[in-house]
Amino acid sequence: MHQAIKNSKQGGFTLIEMIVALSIFVMIILIVVNVFVVINNTQRKTVAMQRVQDDVRYLLEAVAQEIRLGTINYAHYGDMEYDLHELDTEGEFVLALTNQADEQIFFRRSPGALGPGTGTKVQYCSEAGTGVCDEEAGTGWYDITPESVEITNLRFIITPSADPMAEAAETACADDGDCDDAGLFSYRCDSGGDDTCHYSTDGGNFQPKVRIVFQAQTDDARISESQRQISIQTTISSRIMSGRAINMNY
Repeated sequence: MHQAIKNSKQGGFTLIEMIVALSIFVMIILIVVNVFVVINNTQRKTVAMQRVQDDVRYLLEAVAQEIRLGTINYAHYGDMEYDLHELDTEGEFVLALTNQADEQIFFRRSPGALGPGTGTKVQYCSEAGTGVCDEEAGTGWYDITPESVEITNLRFIITPSADPMAEAAETACADDGDCDDAGLFSYRCDSGGDDTCHYSTDGGNFQPKVRIVFQAQTDDARISESQRQISIQTTISSRIMSGRAINMNY
């Protein structure tokens, strides 16, 4: 009799204990799942942002390499009647270079409306492949910007504004207009000085260089809106300086 009473007191978990234990277990599972989702989303955003940054760096390096190994095509700007000294750098502008193979190459932002999905890209054109790179036409220009990246602003600022390897004119002048016949649009009249046409070179550093200013953005929904735009500004110098810089008018 005593043994039967003793066995009857040995029971399992009560219903309340099981409910409490199950609730704790469910809470732990929910916390673990939530942490996993947060980490996974953060990792996906990081990977997406890294890919965009890699695409932008690739674009910048592609242009930078051509600048370093080539020369500024100052003759192009004279032919197009662009005065680099007075050029409105806020507007659209084509970077004209001559590469190591003595080929004329160009970079520009594709024309069109701004914003994601409008096809605004950095474009490349080589006259070796097309014969001509018409700035008004779309033929011969190729996008070098990945599909995931749109370019909202692109500026190429060239200094000095005149070819430092060209000879300065000795033409007599009274004002800048008298220097147009010199063949370049960066001549200035040194009126009040020696009254001859001189270069305006925007400074005393004769090594040609290009300052690139651009803004890029992506419409990747995995990246927060505040992080979708990337702004970069860098200055790149040409490594080629043949002969001696004979234009000393700066």
